[in-house]
Amino acid sequence: MRRPIGLVVFTILVVSLSCKGPKPVSTGGAPTSTPGASPLEPVEKPGLTMRLSEGSATAEPAETAPLAPATPLSDEESQKILSRLAPLAKAPGDERDFALRDKSLPPPRAGKTLKETFPSPTPGPAAPPKEAGPLTVLRRAPEGKVPLAPHLSVTFSQPMVPVTSVDELAKLPRPVRITPEPPGKWRWIGSKTLLFE
Repeated sequence: MRRPIGLVVFTILVVSLSCKGPKPVSTGGAPTSTPGASPLEPVEKPGLTMRLSEGSATAEPAETAPLAPATPLSDEESQKILSRLAPLAKAPGDERDFALRDKSLPPPRAGKTLKETFPSPTPGPAAPPKEAGPLTVLRRAPEGKVPLAPHLSVTFSQPMVPVTSVDELAKLPRPVRITPEPPGKWRWIGSKTLLFE
């Protein structure tokens, strides 16, 4: 019950302080000030106001408590205290030379290096001969009656020309004829397909 009563009292105080009426507001011109106030202080206005002032130096650090007076022990007194301790047990690995880490392993190699001449001076066995078989036309286009054909292509079952430049292939005889032949150009696509555009 104490918290609601305190909240009600606080609300009444806030309302009573805010209902004192409007504070004087400056209407322009030179700033006015209340009697006895500093001329640099702003005129009080309704609402939240803030005032800045010169800061003060930081507080000095707190003094620490002085150390208690002490007298250092002599060598004889120190030896009396150390003689009460049990002697340290020695392990076989306590005393040893400077320990160096193991050397790093060499980087793994991708494969075995073969030192041989290229090309080999002794030729290897020749590839077995492949039977060519009969020469046939595998594919041709267009087929049948068409109103307009952009090009004509014929693909053979065997290589017909060597792999060389386009200019050299243009000098070789063509195994295909068109009757009547319209104006156009022949060219090989690979070694098996002949194209007329």
